[in-house]
Amino acid sequence: MSSFAQNGKVRRADQFYQEQVYAKALPLYEKAYEKNRGNNELLRKMANTAFHADENELALRYYQRLVARKKDIPADWIAYATVLKKDGNYEESFNWLRKYSALANDSLGRNLEDQLIHIKQLYADSVKFSVTPLSVNTSQSELGPVIYGDSLIFSSAGLHSGARRKSYLDQKPYLKIFSAKILPDGELDEPEPFAPQVRTNFHDGPLAIAADGGKMFVTHNQKPRTIHMLSEQTVQLGIRQAVLQGGQWMPTMDFPFNSKKYSVAHPAVNASGTVLIFASNQPGGYGSTDLYISYFDKGAWSEPKNLGPEVNTKGSELFPCWLADGKLYFSSDGLEGLGGLDLFRADIVDSAVNHVENLGSPINSPADDFGMALLKDEDIGYFASNRKGGKGQDDLYYFERNNIPFPVRMIVSDDNSKEKIQLAEVVVMDSKGDTIAQSLTNIEGVVNFELLPGDGYTMAVSKRNYFNYRQDFVCKELDSKATESYEIALQFNPGTEGDGVHPLYMDMEDGEPIQILEVFSIHYDLSQWFIRTQNYDILNPIIDYLVENPDLEVRIESHADCRGSREFNNVLTNKRAKVVNNFFISRYIRPERIRFKGFGESRLLNICYDNVPCDEDEHAVNRRTIIKIVRKGRYYNMRLKRAAFYF
Repeated sequence: MSSFAQNGKVRRADQFYQEQVYAKALPLYEKAYEKNRGNNELLRKMANTAFHADENELALRYYQRLVARKKDIPADWIAYATVLKKDGNYEESFNWLRKYSALANDSLGRNLEDQLIHIKQLYADSVKFSVTPLSVNTSQSELGPVIYGDSLIFSSAGLHSGARRKSYLDQKPYLKIFSAKILPDGELDEPEPFAPQVRTNFHDGPLAIAADGGKMFVTHNQKPRTIHMLSEQTVQLGIRQAVLQGGQWMPTMDFPFNSKKYSVAHPAVNASGTVLIFASNQPGGYGSTDLYISYFDKGAWSEPKNLGPEVNTKGSELFPCWLADGKLYFSSDGLEGLGGLDLFRADIVDSAVNHVENLGSPINSPADDFGMALLKDEDIGYFASNRKGGKGQDDLYYFERNNIPFPVRMIVSDDNSKEKIQLAEVVVMDSKGDTIAQSLTNIEGVVNFELLPGDGYTMAVSKRNYFNYRQDFVCKELDSKATESYEIALQFNPGTEGDGVHPLYMDMEDGEPIQILEVFSIHYDLSQWFIRTQNYDILNPIIDYLVENPDLEVRIESHADCRGSREFNNVLTNKRAKVVNNFFISRYIRPERIRFKGFGESRLLNICYDNVPCDEDEHAVNRRTIIKIVRKGRYYNMRLKRAAFYF
C-alpha cells in the first residue's frame, strides 16, 4: 500500500511537471524521496524541478548530491553548470561545461564555455553604478517598473489590493498594478493601486504606457472559457489595450494577435503608441520566447515581425523596454551573461537590431535581472531582480551612476630643453574656481590626479624661474585601464639671475644669512599630528629634490589653531614637527640637514583667536606645517628680507 501511494505521488508530480506547474510538482517529488532516499531518478527529478521553479539553492543542493553519488549523466552536467553559474560559481561551472563538451562534442557546451570566458569583462565596470533595493519590496514578487510622470508603476504579488487569489501554476498571489511617487533620493512613497478599471481576477502586468498617445498596454491572463481551464496549459498570456479617459484608464480592446495557443506578453511601446514590441513563445521563433515588433497604421496593427537572430536566441528573450532614441532594453538567458536572465541594450532602426551589449555588473548578477525603466539618460533608473539578499521572489532595485574619478597625468617639461621639471606646483580648479587638487611634480616631472569625467577644470602650473602656465580642460571618461595625459611646456623666464636658483627671500638663522629657496605646507585634522595620505604627494618630491641637491637643508615649522589649551597646542605642534622630521630621516635625509620646531597657536593666519567664532575651514588654515628648503649663505643679488614665517 505504501509503495502504491508513493507511485501515485510520483505520477501526479510527473503530470504537474509536464504541465510546468513546478510549484506543485516539487513537494510531491520531495515527499516520495523521503520514503526512498536511494532513488537517484527521483533525486534528478527534484533537481530539475527546483531548477525550473527558480529555487536555485535547492537545485544546487540536489545536483551536488547526485554528483556526489556518481550517478550523474551528461545531461545533468549542463543543468548543474547552469545552476552553478546562477550561484556565481563560474569556475566550477566552467569545469562541468568543459567536461560535457569533451564527451558530447556539440555546440551547446562550447557556446556556454565561451560565455563564461567573457564573464570577467562584464564585471570590469562594476564600480560605475550603485544598486539599492526599494522599501516597497515584499516577500512576494515586485516587477515590471515603468516611469509615468513623477511616479513608478509596477506589478506586485505581495502588496494588498482586494481579494488575495493565488496562481495555479506557482501557488503565489496574482500580480496587481500599483503606483508610487518617486522621491528625490530614488526611493518610493507609499504605493497605491493603479488603474483599477483594468484589473482582472488573474495576473495584471507587466505593462507599458505611451504617455503622448494616452494609451496603455497591459499583460493579462487571457480569460478562460471555463474555470476548469485554469488547470490547463491552454490559458495563455495576452496584451490588452487601455486608453486614458477623463483621468481614468479604461480597457478598450485586446491586441489582435493574442492567441489561445501561445502567449503574447511584456509589451514595450513608443511614446505615441504606434509601435509595439512584445515577447511571445509562438511557433517559428528562434528559441523559448522571442521578441516581436508590430506597427499601428491606418487603424490596425500590422502582422508581428520577429526581431531576428541579433537579439533572439535559443533561450528566452523577455521584458523589452523601448526608449524614444531608438534604444531597446531587454532580458535574455541565451546571450552571453552572468547567470540567468541578463539585461541588454541594443539599437533598433526600422525593425533591425544592432549593437547588442550586456549592461554588465552590478546591473546584472548571477541571478535573473529584468525589466528596465530609466529616469535620466542611462544614469538613473529601476529594474527587477531575484538576486541574493532581496526580500522575496523578485524585487525592485534603484540604480544610479557613481561619480568615479579617472586618472589624469600631467607632465611638466622645459619648453626649450625638453627636460622634465620637478617640484613644479600644479593646481587644479573646478568651474567655480575652487581648488580641488594640488601637488608637486616628481623627479620625472609628473603629477597624478583623479578627476571626475565630464567636468570642466582649469590647471595652473607654476615654477620659480618660469612663466606661469594656465589651461582649461575637460576630463574625458576613458577605458578603465587608460589614463588621460597632458603635456605642459613651461617657458623659462629670462629675468632670473645667477644660476637660475633664485631664492624666494633671505632670512637670518643663528646670526647668519640663509636663502629660502622653496616653501611648502601640509595640513592636519583637528588635534591630530599624523601625516594625511594626500600630503605624501607633496613630501615625496621634496625627498627627490634633497637627494639631488645635497647642499640643501630643511626647516620644519608646525602650528595649531586656537582650540585647546596653549600647553596642549605646544605639545601638539612639537609632535607634528617631529613626525615630519622623522619622515625625512626615514627616507635617508641626514638629521644634521634638518631643523624642526613647534610654535603652538602663537602664529595664527587669521582672526580665529580664542572666543572668536570661526567655521571649520577657517580653523583648518591654521593647522599646518611649513617646510622650507634652504641654503646657507648670502645670495648677493638679493636684499635681506627678514621673515619669521611664510604662511
